[in-house]
Amino acid sequence: MRRQSRLWLPVAAIALAVPAALGTGAVAFAAWSASGSGPGGAAAATMPPGAAPSGSGSFGTATISWSAVTLADGAVVGGYKITRYDINGTGFAANGTCAGVVTTTSCSERSVPAGTYTYTDTPVLNTWTGGESPQSNAVIVH
Repeated sequence: MRRQSRLWLPVAAIALAVPAALGTGAVAFAAWSASGSGPGGAAAATMPPGAAPSGSGSFGTATISWSAVTLADGAVVGGYKITRYDINGTGFAANGTCAGVVTTTSCSERSVPAGTYTYTDTPVLNTWTGGESPQSNAVIVH
């Protein structure tokens, strides 16, 4: 009887080579399987970048929503990091329900200074981070 095992490992070479080759900012992870004898096999999947969010603003609040990101194998990412950009292109970590890793596909940022902003979402799966999404529409906060 042959003993077979399967182990998921982050592979630095693939994680660096795939984004460069694809030009997408995608991140890869790989699976390695081996049996008691013979060659092992490997499989890799890429994490696509986030989907461009849309947003709206009101008095001191910005509400952002975006489409969920899934891997080629159908696995759903664990969450998203949200970044707010001012008109000068300076990025800020979002606050409110947009702070940290957001596990839904919408959030609200509170106490936002008056101004015009855009937002991005970056998918996160465990310790893997995908590429940042394109920027949202202009969100005007009064």
